[in-house]
Amino acid sequence: MFSSFSDSGLLKHHINQAHPLVHSGIGRDCYLPSLGHHSHNGGSKVPPQNPLVSDSKSRGGHGNASPVQPPSSSSLLIPTDPDDSLVDIQPRGSAVHADDQTGAIHSSTSTPEGGSPWSDSDSDDLDIGMKFTNRNIITHIIVITVRCNKIISEIQDLVEPGCNLRFHNIGFREHSYIVDRLRVLDIRARSSYFDDLEQLVIMVPHDTHEALIAPFASGLAASFAAAPLSRGPYSIAVEVATNTTVDCQRSSFMPDLCVQICSLTGSDDLALADMRQYIFMEMAFTQTNADVMKKLQSYITHNPHALTVFKIKVKETYRTPSQSPSSSNVKRFMGRTLLTLQEFKRNSERRTLGMVRRDGISWMNVKKVEFHLWLRLGETPIDLRITHPNHTETAYATGTLYPTRSTADLDALIDRTMSEFKKIIIQYTEGTLASASPDLEHDLEEEEKQAWLEDISSWAPRNPLFDWDYISARFTVSMWKTAHTRYKQWHTGLLKRSISEVDNDEGDRPGNGSQSVTKRANLG
Repeated sequence: MFSSFSDSGLLKHHINQAHPLVHSGIGRDCYLPSLGHHSHNGGSKVPPQNPLVSDSKSRGGHGNASPVQPPSSSSLLIPTDPDDSLVDIQPRGSAVHADDQTGAIHSSTSTPEGGSPWSDSDSDDLDIGMKFTNRNIITHIIVITVRCNKIISEIQDLVEPGCNLRFHNIGFREHSYIVDRLRVLDIRARSSYFDDLEQLVIMVPHDTHEALIAPFASGLAASFAAAPLSRGPYSIAVEVATNTTVDCQRSSFMPDLCVQICSLTGSDDLALADMRQYIFMEMAFTQTNADVMKKLQSYITHNPHALTVFKIKVKETYRTPSQSPSSSNVKRFMGRTLLTLQEFKRNSERRTLGMVRRDGISWMNVKKVEFHLWLRLGETPIDLRITHPNHTETAYATGTLYPTRSTADLDALIDRTMSEFKKIIIQYTEGTLASASPDLEHDLEEEEKQAWLEDISSWAPRNPLFDWDYISARFTVSMWKTAHTRYKQWHTGLLKRSISEVDNDEGDRPGNGSQSVTKRANLG
């Protein structure tokens, strides 16, 4: 039987394994200089692949090339405003220099007659052995590498449970380099790259975010585990993945959950199989609803065979408490030690299920938890504009978990979704048997093949698929953890602020350290 629950691509994990970074936190927007990457407005063409990440190793980030020593950090400026951008640096005939006052990188470009900055002749200078004859190309790559490493450093400084960091003006190759390096550094964050917007979003989910996804993953995995998905040398691999990458041409996302399927025969390697995704789930809580809808549309556009997309939306009114020294909250908390989760819960208020309030501050204030489900009925791809249940091509249902529970319509469409997915499994089974080689070892007799098809046809997905009481309980418990994490991050910020003010008063803090703190503060 091949049914698995995965937390990282094709690696199998236990259903109840928790993600290590699952809490609440911050949102930042970082505008970065454009350095000759892909342009959607008729600008420069995509530069050659960064040699520090070879094609054969780009997914793992383990290139064999020697690192190029970057210029000093003073030659790089990360603007914090969309208008504060730099001139694109072109590869051919460009003179690169740094402004003495701002540290910004500037360039002047001359293009030879009859050729573009990235003409076909440049390919001779860019073989896998890094045999460069154009010094300006090397300079360009060094600048981009320094810029990417600067972004990675910012992510390392700012990433924390619940963060949502948005970097602007990121080219496709820059995104690939950054994500590969984060993987090598074992920074466990989820990335979304929107190629049309040239934006890279780095997100670490809240505990509440993960708590609502996990029960859906376990329910799906348990249902598929009961299906007879293998017989003799034949297997249908159905995987419920919660931390895998889905590429949509030049955009790339990590859905909260996706269900993918492939067929295996004989000694086929699951790790090399061509998995196709049919079910996608995203949650709008740590990430914005606009990002979720854009990701769902990308899944549909680049996977027109997709059967179902599922959105969970948590509506909350929460504002981070002020850290101003004159704030009454700051005065009340400044002299206190950090509370543990149990200490935090002891004197907290739960006026409603969705609110956690402690010492006059609302650390969690959920107004509504709602679900939206779209199901493809025919050959036409899912239409996310459909918001009524009686459409002929796209079925739609909605439901709520809080403040009132209303899931009848949702349950009905979920059952229909599983029936349609069962048909897909049968199609894969029939296709696998029909395409099997006559020389296959240990092949089944025709009667055994027919018996396997009948067993799959007799399999009934679990009904109801999801336990809403369990999901509600997980949601309630998670709110304590999310509220405590927000309190802990805020309280720790007060302590850091206090230490920083003392250091500044005593003159012990170096000048560049103060500038670094100011720059990070301006990133929001």
